[in-house]
Amino acid sequence: MQYSRHLFVLSVAILCINGLNIQINKAPRQVKQDNYTDKVLIEYDGTVEEALTFGNNNNLRFLRHVVRSFYEFRVVGAKQKSATPLEIDVNRLKGSDKKLKSFEQEKVHFMEKKFVLPERIFSNGTEVFRQRSRRAVTVNDAEWSNQWHLQTSQTPSMGVQNAWNKGYTGSGISLAIVDDGIDTSHSDLNYDASLSYNFIQQIADPNHVVVETDGHGTNCAGVAAALKNSECVIGTAYDANIAGLRLIDSNTGATPADKATALIYKLSAIDIYSNSWGPVDWGYTVDQLPDVVKAAFEEGVQSGRGGKGAIYVWASGNGGLNGDDCQADGYTISIYTIAIAAVSKSGRPTSYSEHCSAVMAAAYSGDSQFIAEDLDISTTGPSNTCVHNFDGTSAACPLAAGIIALTLQANNALTWRDVQHLIVETSVSAGLSGNFYSNGAGKQVSAYLGFGLINAENMVDAATSWKTVPSSISCSASSTESKATSNADPISDTVDLSSCKILFIEHVTIKVTFQSTYRGNTAINVQSPSSTDVPVLSERTNDDDNQQITWPFMTTNFWGESAAGSWKIILLDIYGTNVLNLNGWELTVYGTVTNPLDGTPSESSSSSLGLIVGVSVGCGVGGLSIIGIVIYVVWLKIGKAAVHPVSG
Repeated sequence: MQYSRHLFVLSVAILCINGLNIQINKAPRQVKQDNYTDKVLIEYDGTVEEALTFGNNNNLRFLRHVVRSFYEFRVVGAKQKSATPLEIDVNRLKGSDKKLKSFEQEKVHFMEKKFVLPERIFSNGTEVFRQRSRRAVTVNDAEWSNQWHLQTSQTPSMGVQNAWNKGYTGSGISLAIVDDGIDTSHSDLNYDASLSYNFIQQIADPNHVVVETDGHGTNCAGVAAALKNSECVIGTAYDANIAGLRLIDSNTGATPADKATALIYKLSAIDIYSNSWGPVDWGYTVDQLPDVVKAAFEEGVQSGRGGKGAIYVWASGNGGLNGDDCQADGYTISIYTIAIAAVSKSGRPTSYSEHCSAVMAAAYSGDSQFIAEDLDISTTGPSNTCVHNFDGTSAACPLAAGIIALTLQANNALTWRDVQHLIVETSVSAGLSGNFYSNGAGKQVSAYLGFGLINAENMVDAATSWKTVPSSISCSASSTESKATSNADPISDTVDLSSCKILFIEHVTIKVTFQSTYRGNTAINVQSPSSTDVPVLSERTNDDDNQQITWPFMTTNFWGESAAGSWKIILLDIYGTNVLNLNGWELTVYGTVTNPLDGTPSESSSSSLGLIVGVSVGCGVGGLSIIGIVIYVVWLKIGKAAVHPVSG
């Protein structure tokens, strides 16, 4: 298929910026190995007392209730860490107690901070990881002249200064930095100890442990919300409260239960969780979102902020020079997270930017390592310092989180889905490169920068009169047909959603089961009924896996289109030299029946709409019971407009 070949040529061309010819080669496989722990995570469909009884009957000591039906136990007598798993007969356990849904020995995962470190640049140029790096407001912070990313003179502007001038400073908003801790005594941070915790050591103090290797969280905190004073820098939301949630540690690692617990910590008090971390960006791993973390996200968007939903902002990753694609990262492809890419001072995707059709928007970050004029970000550093070399999507993520804090101050009634819609509607693509195109709804979107540069002034202006978006529903269709190719001919298949009544798409997920003799040479595109062609997976040269995989891709690029009609998937082996098999796929579309910009329909119209939608979705996905339709009508009538009636 010519468009897939063009995509590959384009991705290589973006790396050859300003005469910089960077070749994507094999990255050394130096990933720190995950260790098994003496802890198990169970999903138990019963009361807490019943879960405790199950543990007592099976040599397990209760540790904590993590979220919803997930519980963590310690195996009595097991080694604290081991390279090999325990021999546990899970089938026997499930047979003895039908309420046990899952049972998994936990590993500690070593997650990566999304910055660029100079000491870890490979000699062949394949990896870049440097310390990712109503009246006019007068700024007197010492390094203001270096904060180009916040100034109106930067083109295109992110509108931060103008939002400040309109009185929006982040006041009353709490923003958590989920990272390697923060310098709690830094004089330029409005640190809130009551909202902070150290999940590595299980203590209240989230301070950095090893300043020489830590400090990343303090860098992120300064970008998001450094104080307005005469010191160091000014943060995007300089009056917001900063919580430090220490989850990342290069020596200890964190379990899925640790991550889930951190992401719902102080859920009633924290508005925004900023996450500049994720799986390694070396271009050969795929990292599934743990079920317990997915449950935490669902709990967060349903219960956070008084039912309006916590806001999860995520760095999209820095693996562009390793040929990585953020679709291999389970955190960025969740419908509950806002994935943020990095754009350089010159308005281009940064040299480390990943292809990522799951990205919602971009924010400025540094790229001076490869392009001298693309300056880095100045921010707070550990030990009460000020640094000037922060970059990566690590910097872009808290910058976007700060802008969202300004937006919530403008209208704290916004739901988590309202915030996503605001970003889509107000981000700016003019003045950026990034191969923007118009989707079937007429929205400008890029597989590198989402809907463009997030803009604070646009968001606060729109937020003040924003109407809560209607309830979201979903339609699904699947195919189990197996197809194969061993040459350059693509594999394609279609599913039909003609009966789906979603007229305004939000997210689309595509769960694909496929196998290739060299997985990294596989490109996957999806075409909508509006003929929008979205590359959901680009070539990942370093990924030499040859096993079958089932993977849940997600894209925002169909936003605003109608779902009804035929959807096509196309798989292509880039070089036509490998055996490629498609062994089934499932498409799920999330969106609304009415125009989200018109707000939630009245109760009377919701009642009739619920019946129409319930019946039509039932027809589209193979039938719903009468009970299911009645429940859906009742669900609409009680007006939970911000929460999906299905998990995503």
